[in-house]
Amino acid sequence: MNTIDSYATHQYPLIRSALSILQSEDDPTIIELGIGHYSTPILLALCEQLTGKLISITSSAGWASKFRHLERPDLFEIRLINETAWPLFEPPPASMYFVDNEELTKDRLKHLTALSKQSKLVVMHDACTFEREGHDWQETMNTIPNFKYLKIYRGLKPATAILATEYYPALFES
Repeated sequence: MNTIDSYATHQYPLIRSALSILQSEDDPTIIELGIGHYSTPILLALCEQLTGKLISITSSAGWASKFRHLERPDLFEIRLINETAWPLFEPPPASMYFVDNEELTKDRLKHLTALSKQSKLVVMHDACTFEREGHDWQETMNTIPNFKYLKIYRGLKPATAILATEYYPALFES
């Protein structure tokens, strides 16, 4: 039986999404809500090779400290916010967001409308948690103004969702 760490199940859709953005935009910025071993180094390497910028926003000083040595003004920045600030978080514009922060998954969903106004693409880890609570992704998509495309990667659990304002063949045709 093949096994994978449940904290790493987002890697395939995350890498495909980051490559789609980094290869299609001039001066792209990826913002990661949360920070971790299974996303930050990958996004940082992709941004470095394909001339993008990565910003990681976290409320965990402990996790931030593990990656501070990698910060570079032109490539990678870590922003530490107070844990109680997540509900009031106002996302800055970015080419792509990866959402896997310290909030419960149901609380992360509250950011989708604001993210749809600031970004072309959002990758959200733990998408199946939302469904287990009785919610429907398609119904949610109908309430979010700008996202037109949705793909749930269910090959590994927990699943990962990709929401986009534009059609990216590499993401939605595979």
